Amino acid sequence: MINEFKKIVIKIGSSSIIDEKTGKVKIKWLNSLCKDIAMLANENKKIAIVSSGAIALGKKTISKNKIISRLEDKQAAAAIGQIELANCWQQALKKNKISSAQLLLTLEDSEVRRRYLNVRKTISSLHRNKVIPIINENDTVATEEIRYGDNDRLAARIAQISSADCLILLSNIDGLYKNDPSKNRNAKFIPKVEKINKKIEAMASNTVSAYGSGGMVTKISAAKTAMSSGCHMVISSGKIKNPIKAIINGSKCTWFIPSRNPLTARKQWIVGSMQPPGNII
Repeated sequence: MINEFKKIVIKIGSSSIIDEKTGKVKIKWLNSLCKDIAMLANENKKIAIVSSGAIALGKKTISKNKIISRLEDKQAAAAIGQIELANCWQQALKKNKISSAQLLLTLEDSEVRRRYLNVRKTISSLHRNKVIPIINENDTVATEEIRYGDNDRLAARIAQISSADCLILLSNIDGLYKNDPSKNRNAKFIPKVEKINKKIEAMASNTVSAYGSGGMVTKISAAKTAMSSGCHMVISSGKIKNPIKAIINGSKCTWFIPSRNPLTARKQWIVGSMQPPGNII
């Protein structure tokens, strides 16, 4: 199915790219993913990557504890980790003769129309020059009030901004289940979702504890944004090597299928807004 798409956004969760025991980037896994990305790029597909992991990489320098609670410590950890994360991506892509660029965004970059269009033009220019953007939230300056909060929603917004037709979420889970599979081995797997209703949202809330910091709730929120833009979305495991190739070969995953009529570009921007201002009188 991925072979049909022309513009693809790939989101990588912290649990996929960072080794929990060492706190370092999983270089072998990253190299395998970049081979998959090179395969797509060689087929003239335009790729954008949304990568988590900066705070997880930098926190070992800020604190020996596993959890950082203060915002300023998270921002400091992000500042340390982001440069290392970007370097790892650059080196891994360079091995496959792919150039990369770094984009750090805040919520306002997609909420303010002028800045939204600037991001769109920047990504478009990078794609024209065959450069893959590596995107993350600018955690070093974003406060709690002006944050996306998780990269699932950021990735969906990037898919919307760039008019992508496919969003891939690589996670520590291989898709959507009716119940938490870590608690119920017989939890029913949902291979395809064509409409997000209360039942689907209930499934997400029932399984939130099993899916890292973003959770399945944020993935369903991302699916809403993507589907309203006419963009397909897939949730698949990021635990295995060559995860994109695995999806192409039919590995277990959940596809979210949009309606045939995507919203117009300006309506997409309005609907995707996470902090809409104004009052109804």
